[in-house]
Amino acid sequence: MKVIPALFALLAITFLPAARAQQARIVGGGPAPAGAFPWMAAVLHKGVADNFTAQFGGGSLIHPRWVLTAAHIPQGEKVSEMQVIVGTDDLDAAGLQRINVLEVIRHPQYLSTGYDNDVALLLLETPVIGVEPLEIISDPSLVTAGALATVMGWGSYSDAANDFGGPILRSVEVPIVDQALANTPAYLNGAVTANMFAAGEDAGGKDSCSGDSGGPLVLRGSEGQWVQAGVVSWGESCGVAMKPGVYARVSKFRQWIQSVVWPDYYAWEVAHGITTDSGPDVDGDGAVQWEEYARRRNPLVPDTGYLLAGLNLQPGHFYPTLTLRRPAGGGNLTWGLQHSTRLQSWAPLDPATQQTGAPATVPGDSGAEQITWRGPDGTPSSFLRAAHKPGGDYYNIRRTLSFPGGVTHALHAGDTLTGGFRSRDYLLTNLPAAQSVTLTLRSSVFNSVLLLVNADTGAVISTVNTNTGGNTTDEKLVFAPAAGTRYAARVTTQVAGGTGEFTLAVFRIKTGTTAITGSQSIIGEIEASDPVDEFFPGSTFYTDDYLFTAANSNAVTVFLTSTQFDPDVSIINAETGERLLSAAGLQSVGAYSYSAMQTFVPRAGVSYYLRASTGAQSAVGGYTIKTAATVAMTPGTTRAGSLTATDGIDSASVPDYAIFADEYILSSAPAGVLRTISVSSTSLDTILELFDADSGASVAYNDDIATGVSNSSLTFTPQAGHSYVIRVSEFAVGTTGAY
Repeated sequence: MKVIPALFALLAITFLPAARAQQARIVGGGPAPAGAFPWMAAVLHKGVADNFTAQFGGGSLIHPRWVLTAAHIPQGEKVSEMQVIVGTDDLDAAGLQRINVLEVIRHPQYLSTGYDNDVALLLLETPVIGVEPLEIISDPSLVTAGALATVMGWGSYSDAANDFGGPILRSVEVPIVDQALANTPAYLNGAVTANMFAAGEDAGGKDSCSGDSGGPLVLRGSEGQWVQAGVVSWGESCGVAMKPGVYARVSKFRQWIQSVVWPDYYAWEVAHGITTDSGPDVDGDGAVQWEEYARRRNPLVPDTGYLLAGLNLQPGHFYPTLTLRRPAGGGNLTWGLQHSTRLQSWAPLDPATQQTGAPATVPGDSGAEQITWRGPDGTPSSFLRAAHKPGGDYYNIRRTLSFPGGVTHALHAGDTLTGGFRSRDYLLTNLPAAQSVTLTLRSSVFNSVLLLVNADTGAVISTVNTNTGGNTTDEKLVFAPAAGTRYAARVTTQVAGGTGEFTLAVFRIKTGTTAITGSQSIIGEIEASDPVDEFFPGSTFYTDDYLFTAANSNAVTVFLTSTQFDPDVSIINAETGERLLSAAGLQSVGAYSYSAMQTFVPRAGVSYYLRASTGAQSAVGGYTIKTAATVAMTPGTTRAGSLTATDGIDSASVPDYAIFADEYILSSAPAGVLRTISVSSTSLDTILELFDADSGASVAYNDDIATGVSNSSLTFTPQAGHSYVIRVSEFAVGTTGAY
C-alpha cells in the first residue's frame, strides 16, 4: 500500500450514536419451514435490546426449563447477561419473550482446545409453555455415514466479513460423513474425536457456520419424530469442499444430560446397567427399555413376553387392568393413560382417578414401585394402555465436583432455602487421603460462605466467611481428607436471599512451580523431560508453567519469545484447571526469532499458570517469558504509540508472518453505549481488532484497505462487567512505525 505522509498519528476512542449491527445466516439451504422447529432456541446478550443483534448462538429446548447448547457458547459470558428466546422463526417478530438464564452447566470434561465434549446446559428462569421439547437421541445407530440430517441457525452465510443475512431462521440438509474419512489428512486430519461426528457435502456449499454454534443437528427417529443427534461445534471455514462441519455427538452425552435434567431417570439407567450409548432396544428383542422394565422384565436380556394385563371382575362388570413397574415417584417421567373400545381410537384417562390402591414396593428392585390402573367397564370390549414421556419438572440435586477441578455455576431460586439463605452442596470425589487440598469459593455477585461438610451425616466440619485475598466475596479453605470419610462443599451466602454466579474449585498447586510476579522477565528452556500439554491429548507439546497470583485486577500482558522454536503462551486458571486464553507465536524478520503475546485481566488473589509451550510437536529450546502491565485506555482519550521490532506478534495473522502489534486494555466503557475506536498513521497500514478480555473472542475488526491513507476504525457496544483488549497491528510484514 502506498502511504501518503500526514501531520499526526493517533489512536482514539470516541462516542457515536447507536446503530444496528448486522448478522448473517447459515450456509446453503434456505428459510426454515414456518413452525417446523419450535424447539429452536436463540441465545442472546441481555444488554442488547434488538433480538437479531443480540443473538450470538443457538440451542435446543430439551425440557421446559433446560436448553442444550455448545460449551464454548457461554465461555466468558456471565450468566446474568444471557437470555434465551424459544419458539420463533423470526427474531424480529413482535412480542417475543426473552427468558433469563439462571445457570450454565458445561460438561466437566470440556476442552476449549479442540472442542472435545462441547456441550452445555442452560437452566431457564421460567419454563417454556406451549412448546414440545426436542427429543434427545437414544439410538446412536441413527448417526450413520450417508444419513441425511438437518441443521439450522441464525449464523453466517460464509466466511466473508461483509456477507450479511437477516433474522429469519434458516436450515439445510447435510449428509453424515464417515468417521474414518472425516479424519483423513485431506479432510479434518484426525481432529474428529469419538465424541464428535462430521456432516456436510464433499463438494461443500452446505454447512453450519459462525453464529450457528450450539444449535441442533436433527434426524428422524424410529417413529418419524425429530431427535437431536448433534450440537453445532466447530469447523474449518464454512461450506468448503472436504471440510465438513463438526458436531458434538449427543448420544455420548445422553446420560450426563439425564443426570442433570432427569436425575431419577439417570439413576434408573445406572442401576440397571444401561450404558451411555445404549439405544431404546438394548437387547435386540424389539422392545424398548421402558416397555420391558414396566412389564417386570430385564431390559438387558432378550425376551418374547408381552405386557402383563388383566381383568378386575365385578358382578355384571369387567374392567381391564394394567400393572406396571416404574421407579418410585415416576422416575422424572410424565405418565399418561388411554382407553379404547374397539382399538380404532383412544381417549385419555386421568391416571390418578383410575389408579387402584397405593403404589406397592417391588422386592429386589430398590427404589421401584408397582402401580395398577383400572379402565372403564368393558361392554362389549375395553382396552387400556399407558404411555410415558420425560417429565417437565425441575429437580434440585446434589452436584459432584471431582478433585482436581472447578465449576462455574450459580445459586438460584431452585436451590435449598433454609432460614432465608440459599445453599447448594457438592459431593467432593477423588480426594487424596491425608494430603493437603484447597477449596476456594469466588463470586463477584454475592458475599460468599464456604462450608466443609460430612457428606453422609451432614455435620459441618469447617466454615469460612472472612476476607480472603483482598476480596470479601472470596473464601478459601485448606484441609487434609481423612481416609474413609466422604466430604461435601456447601456454597451459601452471608446475606439472606443472595443468589448469583460463583466458581467453586478443589485443587492443589503444583509443587516446584516457579513464581512470576508483577513486571518480570525469566529465561527458561523447554526440554524433552518436561510435562506434555494435557490440553492436546495424543500430541507432544512440552510445557513449562509459571505461577502468577495478582495483587489486583489490573490487566497483564504476557510475552513469550524464542530464537529456537515457535512458542505458544497460555493462561490457565490454576484452581479450576481451565485454559482461559492462548496465543501462538509467529516468525519475526531479520534475526531468526519468534514471539507470542497474550493480554488478560486477572482476578485479585486467584492463582494462574502462565504456560510456555511449543507450537510444533516435540520441539525444544530456550525462551524468555515476560510479564508487563498493560497500558490502559478510557473512553474519550487519545494516545500516541509505535510498533517496534521488540513488540509482540499479532497471533491472528498468517503463520510465519511477522505482524508487530501493541495491545491496550479498555475496562471502563459504559455498557450499552456504542463506541468507535480509530487508529491513524503516517507510516503504517494499520489494522485494528478488539477482543473480549475474558473469553479472548474477537469482537470487531477493521483494516481500511485504503491506498492513500491509513485510518482504521471499528464500532462496538460494550457489555456490563466486560473488559476489552484493543490490538493495533500492521498489514505489511515486519513494518514498524508510529501511530
